[in-house]
Amino acid sequence: MPGCLWEIFPSDVELFVQNDSAAALACGTLGRLYGCVLIAGTGTIAYGFAEDGREAWAAGAGPVLGDQGSGYAIAQQALTAVMRARDGRGPSTTLTTAILDRLHLSLPDEIIGWAYADSSWARIAALVPTVKACAAAGDIVAGKILSSAVEELVCSIKAVVKRLTLAGEDEMKPFTLVMVGGVLETDEGWDLGKQLIQYIYKLFPGVHPIQPKVEPAVGAAMLAWTLYFKASGRHADCNGKLRT
Repeated sequence: MPGCLWEIFPSDVELFVQNDSAAALACGTLGRLYGCVLIAGTGTIAYGFAEDGREAWAAGAGPVLGDQGSGYAIAQQALTAVMRARDGRGPSTTLTTAILDRLHLSLPDEIIGWAYADSSWARIAALVPTVKACAAAGDIVAGKILSSAVEELVCSIKAVVKRLTLAGEDEMKPFTLVMVGGVLETDEGWDLGKQLIQYIYKLFPGVHPIQPKVEPAVGAAMLAWTLYFKASGRHADCNGKLRT
């Protein structure tokens, strides 16, 4: 990657290459690489940075190796629940009618052809709002799927926080948790992000959850700004003016 970038930028430009999770964290910490970020969209990953520069991550290995808690995993479990209800292996669920309507299909058997017609993970994950709508309407199966997703996401956060001791030895120390991704947004009356925060507070009372209103790309710019000042020995005051 750096070699390709050298072909784009002048030779006197200093390059910093980071995991994209760093940009997601920075958009909630104003460019500071300290704390934990949870990304929960089509896929999911929890990534953390300690004050001494250590890094740790959990999940993020893709759906084949188990991205539990991700949009893909939620939707895949919902589709499986529909097929189980269809042949009597599982309880009936309103997910059946809701998903068939969403996909403009008539029968559960038609889901098989739809699912294998396109291998795009994002295409499957797009069903998450439908799952949330069913859960908000009281469907037990959909509710269990989303509750399980919350538990999996919390498990990833917990693994990172403990490995980096972000919450201290007593697990009471304040630290920032940045949360980004469509799964964590409120859809159809179901706020999965709020569920997750309530769960995390029970484990780490000092956690400071942030759901940024800006895109991770803005975090990348703030991170570049921070790294530039660090490398040049300068900083910006509260008015944005450069100081040495």
